[in-house]
Amino acid sequence: MTKNLYVFILFLILILSGCSKDAKPLYEVRLDADFYISSSLPVSNVIRHYATIRNVPVFYNQYAAQKNVDTAHIQVAYPSYGSIKALFGDNDLSFIEDVIVSIVPKKGPKLEIYRIDFVHYNTGGEIRMLSQTFDGLKKVLKDEFIDIEIGFRLRQFPPRDVKARLDFGYVVFD
Repeated sequence: MTKNLYVFILFLILILSGCSKDAKPLYEVRLDADFYISSSLPVSNVIRHYATIRNVPVFYNQYAAQKNVDTAHIQVAYPSYGSIKALFGDNDLSFIEDVIVSIVPKKGPKLEIYRIDFVHYNTGGEIRMLSQTFDGLKKVLKDEFIDIEIGFRLRQFPPRDVKARLDFGYVVFD
């Protein structure tokens, strides 16, 4: 668990150092959205299953107003922390092989925001993912509501239907 935390901190430092010298983080927004993983899904290392969460509010304008930031001064937004947690019970999510989380905009291609290519065995009730860096998130966030697609492959059958939560967020820079 601490190894994952060190990797996340290192990755965050790399993201922040990749920004221009003048860019500084203005604020971070943390969000969540719930979804279900059905116990009846077939197990295959080829088949990717998808859970789509529609109309997730991102509060782009509300947070900017709360922080007294003019949205015209926001240069870029990047995904920040991303994890999937099992809710209600002691569910071990190691039945999941890998995860890709994308935003599905109304127009244009999907934007991958998080990924983990291999979920460790005995991972426990939380899967922490790596953030992707790309331009274009700011444009999608301006819509105030986004659709999220969670794609995952299973290495074994889920023990039961699992209610899970995607914890995610974004950081805006000037």
